[in-house]
Amino acid sequence: MAERTAERELVVSDLDAFNYSVSHDLRSPLAVIDGFSRKILADHGEVLSPTSPRMLGSVLNNAGKMAQLIDGLLAFSRPGRKPVVKRRLDMGALAAEAVSDLCADDESRRAVFHLGPLLPADGDVVLLREVWANLLSNALKYSCKHPQPRIEIDCMATHGEQVYSVKDNGTDFDMQDYGRLFGAFQRLHPSQEFPGSGIGLTLVQRIVNRHGGRVLAESRPGEGSTFYFSLPSAQDADGQD
Repeated sequence: MAERTAERELVVSDLDAFNYSVSHDLRSPLAVIDGFSRKILADHGEVLSPTSPRMLGSVLNNAGKMAQLIDGLLAFSRPGRKPVVKRRLDMGALAAEAVSDLCADDESRRAVFHLGPLLPADGDVVLLREVWANLLSNALKYSCKHPQPRIEIDCMATHGEQVYSVKDNGTDFDMQDYGRLFGAFQRLHPSQEFPGSGIGLTLVQRIVNRHGGRVLAESRPGEGSTFYFSLPSAQDADGQD
């Protein structure tokens, strides 16, 4: 069993390295395509055929989509390449930091964030900061069309673990599609309605799994969604009851 686990981890590590290398190498040619297309439009737009600006616009639009995919692939490979360095973390402070970052623009300031008391956790500060950033930005994105977006952040202790939750009152998802929810680049809503790379929840699941925890979600029509992630109890990590 240990040998199989080691082999599996080696394969995942190799795939992460390949993914990172290929994604990184794609940036340069994509930047050339984008740059020259913009220059042609700027310098020669007046003498091009009537259909040329539309076609170049399509090139730029698709180059932008590919850039998003590359960013997603790089983000997906990053947690697997970084060792998990655990220490005692103030999860309330981490969540508050993520909320503060989100509220930097006027649109986000419409949202009401309710931050309940959060238990401390033993984890990697960089990786768990990413978890909070993704879950909260996701909640804000899908609740932005509500007249009064509300996002509730809470925590509860169970046997051997503590469970953190992010609840919003935004657009729900069909629970029949739950199997696709955490898949890389899987989208349950049209990208025109809710833009994004489709990698955020996959990252959350991967990071939480690396900490020995789980990620769950639930949604009800007209009531928004709630995402949960669990981490092993910090008290257990210290050998306390």
